[in-house]
Amino acid sequence: HYFCFFGNPIRAEGTLNFSFFVFFCLFCFHLLKEEIQWKKVFDFSFIIASLVSLAGVMQYFKIFSGFLVSFNEAAPSTTGNSTFLAIYLLLLFFISFSYGLKEQSNKKWFYFISCFIFTAGIFVSGARAVYVGLLIGLIYFVLLYPKKARLLKMGGAGIMLLGIIFVTYLNLYPN
Repeated sequence: HYFCFFGNPIRAEGTLNFSFFVFFCLFCFHLLKEEIQWKKVFDFSFIIASLVSLAGVMQYFKIFSGFLVSFNEAAPSTTGNSTFLAIYLLLLFFISFSYGLKEQSNKKWFYFISCFIFTAGIFVSGARAVYVGLLIGLIYFVLLYPKKARLLKMGGAGIMLLGIIFVTYLNLYPN
């Protein structure tokens, strides 16, 4: 584990981080009432997460290696741990994706570009469990999306079926 900004999360050294999180949740719950206010908070979160994700990508590809600490395998970015980075980006990915699907203006491109940046950050983190979470979440979106996207649903089901057949084949015939 690498040190995050306010201390190592092991052995309660990250208590300041956790207390900021609790105060932020209480602040949001009591002060933000309208959907427009929540959307502004999420938009700001998407901007910050995009910067965090870009920092992880730069660490992974050794861009500005004299300024940023480079990592060969899994880039932790500013979170202190690559798994924390991946989980953080995964949670925001689906919120941004749903906003992108709902939005009618040009702002939907901001949400979809954020999703792309989050995906890049997730892949450079090297957290395989989050890869599975992203795949399952995308399957959930494709198959259970409420609009009449019959072709998209059939394509998603076909890709899932091909994936199951491929994994079964690899397990039955490993050579």
